[in-house]
Amino acid sequence: FSEITTRITERKSGPLEVGQADGIACRSIEMFEAFGFAEKVLKESYWVNEVGFWRPNPDGTGLHRADRIQDVEDDLSEMPHV
Repeated sequence: FSEITTRITERKSGPLEVGQADGIACRSIEMFEAFGFAEKVLKESYWVNEVGFWRPNPDGTGLHRADRIQDVEDDLSEMPHV
């Protein structure tokens, strides 16, 4: 995509040690489709279908999944969250 000019600005001094914004929203995939490269992104990505919520165990020995919900509401976009 040599015709697209980009600039990445990052304040961090090095690579991330843990995840941060490690997904791509449905609306962003829609924009990628307009630029003609959504299919390539979708082929290389994992689709996020649900979100889990974790809480500490009452006895303090670890975590348990407290809930899980559908990631993207129905009919929000024809593209997935990846």
